[in-house]
Amino acid sequence: MDTVLPLHKLEFHHVAIFNPDNRQQLDADLASKWIGSREIYQIDMLQDRLLLSITISTHSDFVSMFNHGWEKALPLIKTICEE
Repeated sequence: MDTVLPLHKLEFHHVAIFNPDNRQQLDADLASKWIGSREIYQIDMLQDRLLLSITISTHSDFVSMFNHGWEKALPLIKTICEE
């Protein structure tokens, strides 16, 4: 983890990928694209509301994967938070 501020911010960058057999891989083409990707999750108060900001910096090959994942995940996160 690069930054952990409980209830406020989580920031990290990817340093490896793992094969299906759970072995760390650092030198494959996929790994070279993934390593260095950064994710930042931040929660801020705006008057009486919470704002979740997500910033992801990654290789262009992964943009679609993240976009489709967040389309599904964000409504679920919202529902859980409102319960």
